[in-house]
Amino acid sequence: MAQSIRHPFSGLFRTGRIVLSSLIALCALGLTSAAWATTFYVSPSGNDSHDGRAAAFVSGTNGPFRTLQRAAYAVKPGDSVQIRGGVYQATSGWVTDGTASGPITITNYNGEKVIIDGNGHTIPSDKDGLLLQIFGDWYKVSNLEVRYSGGSGVAVHGYHCTVTNVYAHHNWAAGIFITGWYGLVDDCQASNNSLKNEYAVLPISWSFGISACRYPQYTTIRGCRSWNNWGEGISTFEGYHNTIEDCVSYDNMCNFYVSDSKYCLFQRNIAYFTPKNMSQSYCTQNNISAGDEKFNPPSSDNTFINNLSMGGERNFAIGGKCLNNTLIAHNTFVNASNTIEPSEAACVYFFAGTASNARFVNNIVVQDDSESVVMISHLETIGITFSHNCWSRLPIAGSRGTGDVIGNPLLLKTGSTLPGELSPGWFRIQAGSPARDKAIVLSQVTEDFARTPRGSAPEIGAFGISDGISTLTASAAGSPTSGRSPLIVNFTGNAGGGTAPFTYGWVFGDGGTSTSQNPAHTYATAGHYTATLTVTDDSRMSANATVSVSVDATITSLLAAQIGASALSGEAPLAVSFSGIASGGQAPYTFRWSFGDGGTSTDQNCSRSYATAGNYTVTLTVTDRAAATASSSVTVRATAPVVTVLSANGLGSPSTGRAPLFVQFAATAGGGSAPYVYHWGFGDGTSSNRQNPAHTFSSAGTYTVTLTVTDARAARTITRLSVKVLPTEPNGKKKTDQSRRIQPRLILR
Repeated sequence: MAQSIRHPFSGLFRTGRIVLSSLIALCALGLTSAAWATTFYVSPSGNDSHDGRAAAFVSGTNGPFRTLQRAAYAVKPGDSVQIRGGVYQATSGWVTDGTASGPITITNYNGEKVIIDGNGHTIPSDKDGLLLQIFGDWYKVSNLEVRYSGGSGVAVHGYHCTVTNVYAHHNWAAGIFITGWYGLVDDCQASNNSLKNEYAVLPISWSFGISACRYPQYTTIRGCRSWNNWGEGISTFEGYHNTIEDCVSYDNMCNFYVSDSKYCLFQRNIAYFTPKNMSQSYCTQNNISAGDEKFNPPSSDNTFINNLSMGGERNFAIGGKCLNNTLIAHNTFVNASNTIEPSEAACVYFFAGTASNARFVNNIVVQDDSESVVMISHLETIGITFSHNCWSRLPIAGSRGTGDVIGNPLLLKTGSTLPGELSPGWFRIQAGSPARDKAIVLSQVTEDFARTPRGSAPEIGAFGISDGISTLTASAAGSPTSGRSPLIVNFTGNAGGGTAPFTYGWVFGDGGTSTSQNPAHTYATAGHYTATLTVTDDSRMSANATVSVSVDATITSLLAAQIGASALSGEAPLAVSFSGIASGGQAPYTFRWSFGDGGTSTDQNCSRSYATAGNYTVTLTVTDRAAATASSSVTVRATAPVVTVLSANGLGSPSTGRAPLFVQFAATAGGGSAPYVYHWGFGDGTSSNRQNPAHTFSSAGTYTVTLTVTDARAARTITRLSVKVLPTEPNGKKKTDQSRRIQPRLILR
């Protein structure tokens, strides 16, 4: 079963892009996006306020970004993002489109190991979320490790995108999947994904290691490996014209799965189960399974050729309704097991349904006597044409056909069949095989598994004859193999036997790799390393050799840490800007601050505000690439502000007069801590919060006016003054001498 994946753009049609007239004008001048291409850098010790244009901090804002998301915001067509080695615990979504002439590249820096990590399945918090999502077109993503996602690992929704050498493992849901058109997933690995279905707890909707799914077209999964996933290892579903080729998938619940697919090409893949694998006791294990879940589209016109399969309850299982115009040819299927229930096991298994133009031709089907309880074939489908197959024992009547050969095909069976070690050469046939020269020529299958031309008298099965081919061997050497870091080692690799030409793959043990036959590699850090050479010949047989390398630490100046501070004392609240300085040791450095008040930071340069008076010990710890540490401390003294006693004065003018009496009040304050808050109570039930209010007393009487002043520290002082209002003179007349009399000013104390 395939996982139901939430697509962020579900229900939307892809629309054409609007091209700005200015870009058209530039193209008319013969300029491309590459002319302005920028390389951005991301580093665990970077800062998103940097410009991202340097691999390490230089000065000011010139330095790497801290997060992938910041780089995603910055890129434009033709740009490259190079990620420094380290662990990144955050999600990122990339929406900017690249172009055919200016794709956007996301890769590691200088061979360093980059890990995008979900922090124990907590990032993202949404189980349908992803650690890395590509929404834009024309991307090249490579050389990453993506692990422990709270949802899935990597999703690519854009068109014309490639994912190369990405290892996705231990993710809650899917490892890697691609939904866009014209995509390529190449040389990737996936293991221990779909942990939500660990021990097969879900009846439906489990996930997969690697998949092209949810309506991709013309997309290819090539040269990938998938193992120990609690779901499908490698799959394609709900798509058209997709290809799975040259992949290896083993010990998953289902190794390969093709569903709801038209025009799928499935070729040169290896599928196998090993005894006592992790999911053996929990499910019926299919090596290669094809069947429709939604019939959207209904499967048809698919091709399964030159594949190798061994073990599991079913080597090949397909639904009868999915076989229209389907060719199953030149495959080698070996030994189904009876682990769960013998009645459900068969080397090749055809479910119920009616097929049209379905052919099962030129295949080797082996079921050794040691597994005689398991059927060599199980057939419920009507309408399949069987012919020219080699059966190790007589199949049921409906599976027999013209040109069949009944007998032991004499497979070489050389080499290990342990997990991860099964070689294609195990499935080769010997010169005396009854399958030799007994196949019919098929125009759709012109080469064998090793891409050797089949000729006019081809062999049944995935391989041609192995006459004169000796066992492939590999040898490796390095010089020097010990010394101080940085240690440059010159490696040499050689192949013997096998079938030329050969390809070489080195894994140096420190995260670095090479595909050169004789590479040079620099070990920057002290330690003991095992460099592994894998040689693959033209028939995809492989052999390994190793070289041990011992690197001692270089004698350098001791790592030192130094703190820069804008101020070390002052009145609270005290704001201090800190800068971290590292020297000696082995760059790059990481920084960790402890501010003495419980606060911390991992930025190189940071700031802190001390709100309360006290002495605070600030400690900076610097760690270098070799995990050496150095610390430095300073003391910040935040003092209590000097506060004088709060005082206030108020006055009113006039202070005496006949009603209605208009009085202008004024207040001043000193001491304490500004700013001040003023409150006047006029004694007649009214009040004001203005510093200098005016008030009219309408009735005769003596009024006590109260001024309350409060400062920033909530200190308070109260002063009072008296206003005397005389009755209005009868008939509204006023005494001339009284009306002109100057009233004395009342001073509050």
